[in-house]
Parts: sequence; C-alpha cells; structure tokens
Amino acid sequence: MRKNIFVISLSLLVFACTPSTYFQLLETVSEDYGLVENEVYFENDNLLISYEFWANKGNASFKIYNKTDKDIFIDLKRSHLIINDIAYTYFQNRSFYVKPVSSMSAATDEQLEELRKVKLPGVLQKKLPIQSNESVSFLEERIICIPPKGAQLINGFPLLNYPYRNCDLSRFPSNKQMFFLEFDSESSPFTYRNRIAYAFDEKMNDVQFLENQFFVNKITNYSAKDFVSYENFSFCKDTSNINIQTSAFYKPNSFYVKYRLEPGPIRH
Repeated sequence: MRKNIFVISLSLLVFACTPSTYFQLLETVSEDYGLVENEVYFENDNLLISYEFWANKGNASFKIYNKTDKDIFIDLKRSHLIINDIAYTYFQNRSFYVKPVSSMSAATDEQLEELRKVKLPGVLQKKLPIQSNESVSFLEERIICIPPKGAQLINGFPLLNYPYRNCDLSRFPSNKQMFFLEFDSESSPFTYRNRIAYAFDEKMNDVQFLENQFFVNKITNYSAKDFVSYENFSFCKDTSNINIQTSAFYKPNSFYVKYRLEPGPIRH
C-alpha cells in the first residue's frame, strides 16, 4: 500500500513539474512571395496581396491592393483559400452583427486602446473588444469594389486548427528542449493556395485570376517558457507599465498553435 502511495505521489510530482502549455511553430515558404517589413506579399500587374500569418492557428486574412488606375471588382464566390486541395470559399452569404461592448474599468479601457493603436510584430494575439455605442448589422457582399490605388481587407480562415502530430515529433518537450521536422514542397503536410477572381467590370464579364501558394516547411514544438517572453509595451521610445506577451520566433510568414498537456501515455 505504501509503495502504491509512493508511486502515485511521484507521478503527481513529475506531472506538476512538467510544463502545461505548449506552442507549435509552423514556418512557411513559397517560390513566389516576397517579404517587406512585417508582411508577406504576392503580386501581378494589377493586384498586390499582403498577409501577416502570425496568430494562434494562423491568420489567412489579407489586404488586396489595386495597383491600376481603374476600379477592380472581386468575386468572393469564385475566390477560395485551398488547404490541401480542400477549397474554402470566401463568400458565405453571412450576416454580421456588431454588439455594443460592455463597460470596463477606465484603466482597462486605456490599456486596450493603447494596444489597438499600434501594430506590434511578435505580440501573441489576443481578442480586444472594439468600442461601439450602437448595434450595427450588415450583409456580406459577393462582389466588392477596390478603387484605384486603394485596398480592401478580406477576412480569411484559420490555417490550422489543431497541432500537427507525427510519430517523429514529441508533443510535450521539456523546458530548453525542442523537437522539429522539416519538409519540402512534396512532403509538406500543409499546402495552401489562394485563388482570387477579379475583373474590371462589375458584371465580371472578363474574369482573371490571381493565384499564390505556399507550404509549411518546418514544424517545431516548444514549451511555453521557451516560446513566450514578456516585456513592457513601448512605442517611439516611450515605455508603459503594460506587460505584453511576445515571442522571439515571430516572422510574418510563420504562425503557431497553442495547446495544453494531455495526461496519459500518448506523447506524440
């Protein structure tokens, strides 16, 4: 009986010393994208598409810029994000309803507002409420217009909802330990293709397509202690007392998936 108690106590001690939160870092590459500042971009003679994938589960939303001197129309029903050959259509005939945000303390409001004002590369994404006094509802449009030398923001899809699992990739590394796998375009477990249908008239008589593609070339698992760091928010050499989570692994063409320790014998 004492032996059983000792074994259980030892197991609980080991479990307590094991990190409970982990991050899977996924890095992407492409033959035809470019990197500028904190964005990944693809372009042709008419359009320029820019992304910043960095977010939990990946952020495939993008900004699409009209390089021409004419209006360009995008057909979202014929535009898709294609993940491993499965197409996710941008137009889904949705209704959007924006609710008023409940009141918060003045100090919290100031902190949230300060973080909203600045785009912070490497900051781990958190959902921040948008202040609104009135409720607004609107329908999703199938055809959107981008004016000359202007841009539109397109809401995308998560790049990966769950951490990738492989027999050669331990899910639960200890602190100061990491496990990774590397891939080429043929062996990658995740390939992505964005296909945008556009025309210079609203009736979409002469449709053209802009396609770009990329794939995951490296996957690494980290404990939270090795992946996350903390620092005070600063801007233009001014530093506040707001403590924010950042990561030294930030790249605009990378993203991460946060996950928790699962008790049991399955370690991969």
